[in-house]
Amino acid sequence: MPEILKVYSVKEAYGHTYWSVLTNKGKHKFTSPSGSSGSVIRNGDRVIIKDSAQKHKKIKDLTKLSTREMKKLDLYL
Repeated sequence: MPEILKVYSVKEAYGHTYWSVLTNKGKHKFTSPSGSSGSVIRNGDRVIIKDSAQKHKKIKDLTKLSTREMKKLDLYL
């Protein structure tokens, strides 16, 4: 499961959330369903994100993200 290391952008439109991130496997853009579809699961400082293709990405520790990145994620966590 790729680990998200940096969040470049998170935008919501037309019932989907569009992500642009840096993972341990390189830059990646993906889409996940918006709303209460269970696409973002938070457990303490750990987050699992399920994209539209049912693939998972993780943020191992939210405290390692910058304040700016956390503001981008605030609406989605």
